[in-house]
Amino acid sequence: MKIKPAKWLFLPLEIKVRELESKVLLSCCAAEKGFCTIIGPSGFNLNKDLPGGVYFDKSISPNKLQFLRKQKFECNNKIVCLDEEGLVYKKGYYIRERTSIQTIKLTDKVFCWGNDQCHLLQCEYNNEKDKFLSTGSPRVDVWASSNRRSVVDQADALKNKFGEYILFPSNFSAVNNANGDDFVLRQYKSYGLINEIEEEQFLTESLSYQRDIFEGFKAMIFDTCQEFKHINFVVRPHPGDNMTFWQNFAEKIPNLFCSYEGSLLAAIKGSILVIHNSCTSAIEGFYAHHPVIAYNPIEKDPRFEHNLPNRMSIQTYNIADLHEKIMDHINGKLQFHRDEFIDLINNHITYHDHELASDRIAKALHSLEIECATLCTDNYISNEKSIFSRFKRRLITFFNINFNLHMTRAYKRQKNPGICISEIECLISDYKTLYKRFGNISVFELGKDQFLIYPHHLVDN
Repeated sequence: MKIKPAKWLFLPLEIKVRELESKVLLSCCAAEKGFCTIIGPSGFNLNKDLPGGVYFDKSISPNKLQFLRKQKFECNNKIVCLDEEGLVYKKGYYIRERTSIQTIKLTDKVFCWGNDQCHLLQCEYNNEKDKFLSTGSPRVDVWASSNRRSVVDQADALKNKFGEYILFPSNFSAVNNANGDDFVLRQYKSYGLINEIEEEQFLTESLSYQRDIFEGFKAMIFDTCQEFKHINFVVRPHPGDNMTFWQNFAEKIPNLFCSYEGSLLAAIKGSILVIHNSCTSAIEGFYAHHPVIAYNPIEKDPRFEHNLPNRMSIQTYNIADLHEKIMDHINGKLQFHRDEFIDLINNHITYHDHELASDRIAKALHSLEIECATLCTDNYISNEKSIFSRFKRRLITFFNINFNLHMTRAYKRQKNPGICISEIECLISDYKTLYKRFGNISVFELGKDQFLIYPHHLVDN
């Protein structure tokens, strides 16, 4: 298959369950603007056979400086970013940990979840303020479409497996990480985010605070499962969690199950109630019109709190209060006043019923000066299958695992276990039905975990 001259968009995928649905939707919207999009693992487009285009990264952290330079000057790409972790953050440390003036200067557009994040960045980088756009995130487009077929099917599958269940989404990968309990500290040191004794002390105290919450949350799960033995409970690990810990924990409690199946949105949709601490599940629940309770087992420390998810929830501070609210929900008496959160969420998320965030971003991408280029997929696939290319990929994987913070292979597979073309076809079909659009858009498999999403008129038959 040969692609006519087209604009090219490259979407790296770090965590499948977090990003795949939204990036396929963005690809569809971009296709309507004349883009061909390739979705694949991070760094896939460092291939000399690919044309220059737009590289869409999930962050512009200081540690990415050399990589972004390569994207811009060796791959001839424009660079844009929407920080996947830019919704829930601690303002005092977001700038230092997730941005730098060097990476900002390399970036052509920075898309923001909402006005709060956008204002923060514009104030910090005033000379670059025109780069920051409060577009919202394609992930919110996905959250707001919880009634589409693929989500409902996943939710039904979970209900068939577990019956009526209450969901415990985990948000404790900082202290229960698949790469070891000291992973976060090693990560910060490796990225150069800790340069002084005071900075290390602060991080140590922050991790200790999160560990106390984690211990309190585990105790709550145990007590709640004991109190409501007639109800099933499901704990959903965070993508960075030590899965084995949660599996072993659940095995000791008859009515508790550990599940990482489907999307978090589907797990929320399938549940009768969500109980969390500082997890984005609260915000997903808001858009899905689903009741959410935040359990706060220890006294809050404003130095370490990420307030938004808990503030978007019914808050509880002890086991007795939590159990009372669970009983209220079972009896149909729990009061969840969604309207109370609208002003708060509107400050943090740009969302409009009449226009997708994906469309706003696609318009901004279209405004960039990008040269159109062709691609012969047969030549690209052939080169990708060559002995040298396979060796190169294995070498990169080896380097990442053994030298990049000692990340385990299991951790890599956990975050991105692989993608089937049928998954993407299902999502495109979903979006066609939901939005009455995208009828001329298809997907083509380029190689292992690499897919081309394209509009039909750009195929040279």
